[in-house]
Amino acid sequence: MGFGSGAFTLASLSNSLLGEVLDSIEPNLEKIPNCLSEYMIGWRARPWVWVNLAIASKFIGGLRIDPGKEFSLNQALRFKEMSNVSRENTDPNLGYVAAQMSDPTKLDGWGYGLCLASTAIFRAFLRSPLLVLERHTHFDIYPEYFRDPEYPLGTDAAIFYPDPGDNLPQFDLKFLNPTDKPVFLHFSVVDPFGEIILPPGRELSLFSYKAVYLEHLVRILRRELEEKGAGLPSQYFPEDTLGNRKIFVRAAFSGEVEGYRVSLTSVRRDMDGNYFFQRELSLQNGETFREVFVSEYKS
Repeated sequence: MGFGSGAFTLASLSNSLLGEVLDSIEPNLEKIPNCLSEYMIGWRARPWVWVNLAIASKFIGGLRIDPGKEFSLNQALRFKEMSNVSRENTDPNLGYVAAQMSDPTKLDGWGYGLCLASTAIFRAFLRSPLLVLERHTHFDIYPEYFRDPEYPLGTDAAIFYPDPGDNLPQFDLKFLNPTDKPVFLHFSVVDPFGEIILPPGRELSLFSYKAVYLEHLVRILRRELEEKGAGLPSQYFPEDTLGNRKIFVRAAFSGEVEGYRVSLTSVRRDMDGNYFFQRELSLQNGETFREVFVSEYKS
């Protein structure tokens, strides 16, 4: 078809190669002073995921947990202040935005993707001098959370804030600082080059939601073809499009706490099919705390 066809193939191939290059890049981030523990997870994020995480970073980055005080992630994320915002919100200026899940004609409640924040924070917590007061896993198993072999099934953390009037329970992630020093939570979302990702200053278009849904269908088709031994050339369907971004979610705790020790058991499965592991925290003053974490998967 002449120049037009060749240019399309070349541009598409360039997009595919660019995606492979971006996938191989790890951000080089500055060290956090007095860092006690940290964790970072990479994710190919759809618009509502990275937008919600960028909004969250404004609220929870640099929070202080004083000695003997409790920390609630749901409270820190200011969910209660969103109670009057439409569950189909698409404007980041109003708060967390809605997701596009399984129905292209409907937007699902705001806040989707924030469990990436709770999971990253929980995994950073595991080697910190804090104690957990409340933590939940998801009901469904999402394999994307467990690509890191050091954090297998049973190491995610779900959060949930029900609509006003709903009888559904609230899922929170709560900590206690048992030390005599303040501990600080650090949270940020960055691109592959280490640049901080900020929420956009304008509303997400409904066209983008529908386009991302169509792209989701293409991914399902590609997966089914690959399982049958066939294939779909990725250069014709570049994945980093329509507002999607490769992101890295970083959570860390810092402070001047000294002389504490943490030990973790491996994750095991009990007779009922639940995944569980244990954690022991020993402080410099001789106090020792033991915690058991059990999964709540229903599938």
